[in-house]
Amino acid sequence: MQKLLKENRGVTLIELVMVLAIASVIFAAIGSFLITNVQYFNKASDQAEIQRQTQRLIKDFTDLVIESSKITAIANRSDINVNLGSQGMNDISTVVFGLPDGAAYPSLVFEHTLSAEGEEKENQVAWEQAASTNDQSNAASYIKQFKLQPLPVGTSYANCKGVKVYIKAEKNRAALVIENHVYFRNAK
Repeated sequence: MQKLLKENRGVTLIELVMVLAIASVIFAAIGSFLITNVQYFNKASDQAEIQRQTQRLIKDFTDLVIESSKITAIANRSDINVNLGSQGMNDISTVVFGLPDGAAYPSLVFEHTLSAEGEEKENQVAWEQAASTNDQSNAASYIKQFKLQPLPVGTSYANCKGVKVYIKAEKNRAALVIENHVYFRNAK
């Protein structure tokens, strides 16, 4: 036993360099595996977030449109009022839905606010129950496009029976597109 202790001469520089080289290769492999997994997790989280928000937005929008009777005003992305006699799909910033007589609120306002280039703030879609109140509910963020088309196809916004809604959401590298047809329950 004492002979083994006396012959213990330590680690040479070459042995130390070899151990460090092998350890660095192992740590590089583990590190790249972890980085890849974190990137996939972040993309999946972004996808789940925009999917959750877009589903909530389409549900809220559908509920509001169903209770409406008509479109009373619409503005495009440049905040220019769209002629209610026009047809076709428009990328909108604001749409005002009229409610049937006797409703608790005179109108429902749906707004899509875009952030300017370089701003940190996300795009927002919100709705409020009347233009005269500040009782606003934020429906979703990360909405890049919010388009409407009067239904049935070929009718104008003034006499449509419903709308086709197209929503495109993006967050980082995750994207989602939803389309839905919604008809007014209280249309005359």
